[in-house]
Parts: sequence; C-alpha cells; structure tokens
Amino acid sequence: MDIVTLQETCLPATGSIREKDFTFFWQDKPPEEVREHGVGFDIRNRLLGSIAPPTVGSARIIKLQLHTAAGMVSLINAYAPTLTSSTEAKDKFYEDLGLALREIPQQEPVFLLGDFNARVQEFTAALVNAPPVPPSNSASERWLHLRGTIFHTAMSTFGKRQNKAADWLEASAEELLPLVEEKRRALSSYKNLPLERTYEACTKGSNKQQALHKSGRLL
Repeated sequence: MDIVTLQETCLPATGSIREKDFTFFWQDKPPEEVREHGVGFDIRNRLLGSIAPPTVGSARIIKLQLHTAAGMVSLINAYAPTLTSSTEAKDKFYEDLGLALREIPQQEPVFLLGDFNARVQEFTAALVNAPPVPPSNSASERWLHLRGTIFHTAMSTFGKRQNKAADWLEASAEELLPLVEEKRRALSSYKNLPLERTYEACTKGSNKQQALHKSGRLL
C-alpha cells in the first residue's frame, strides 16, 4: 500500500512525521481542546513529490491532492460521527464534507475514503434476504424493482433523517434528478458511440448542472 487513511489519530492541531518509508500527516483539534477523533494520511515517501500536502480541514475531514499521469486527483479522508452522535454533530460533519467536495473542480476525480460508521453489515444482510428480482424481458422493469428494493432496505435499516435542516438533494430533486438522468443517458450513448455529437451531449448535460448550481436554485 502506498497511501493509507487513518482515523482516531488524536494528535494536536496539524503536523507531519517522516519515517524511513512513510510520512504521516494528521489533522485534529488544537492542543487546548479535548481530542477524540483526528484524521490523517500515511504516504509512502517516494510519492511525496507527487502530492500537494494535505489541506487544513477538521478533526474529521482531511484532503490531499495527488498528481498523476492523467491529471490531478483529490483524496478525502472522512471520519463520520456514529449513529448515536447528536444531530448537530452529524449535520456539521456532512455540511463540512459537502463543502470539501464542492471545492474540488467538477472534472477532477475524487476518492472519498475513511470510516463512515454505517450499519453496512446490517444493510448488506437485509439486502441479501430481500425478494429476488422477478424474471422479466424488460431491463427497465428489473431496474425499477432493484432500485425500489435498495431504497426500502436502506430506509428500514437506517431510517429517515430526523432533523429540521434542509436536505439539498431532496429539496432540489425536481430540477436535479432529470438533469442527472439526462447526463447518464448522454454518457451511455457516448460510451457506445464515441462521436463528436455524443460527446457534445455529455458536455451539455454537465453545463446544465453547473448552471443550476451557479443560479443558486440548489440549496
């Protein structure tokens, strides 16, 4: 492994330590505050010339950029609050995570890593035991059944969010979801038939989403 994400580092403020093969970067609360979380990256030393050092985030979120042959790549290490944490703590974490993601250029690949403290095993078990997709010659019908199964399984496992904070995806779904579906179809067409007109359709879909963000209509 060349890059490892770490949680519960519990070291004060920000810093780095270089060892023989790896350099450890961390981010946490100031020395005068109680430290319970902390996040960091352990990076093989031969890659140090290819990275932009991790940017200051929070005790739960740290980000670094990696220069690759294909261009810049962003890596985010996130340590989510547990399900028993306060609503305020969970809202603050996801607001900070959303901000970190929005700061990354849309065309830049992002790897979201870390520990999200989710009930993954419970959800997986429930999904495995869900009713199978019924036989059908229609791909659309099979997809609708699969989507519904995943949604209802997730709702029964994790429950509905219980707070008054605005859910930007839910609130903007009427405008956003058709654009996402249009972009998905355009990308599929371009993969099947990589021509200039299908590429332009992909670009058009991306431009519409960007225009919607800039207009301020997305919460």
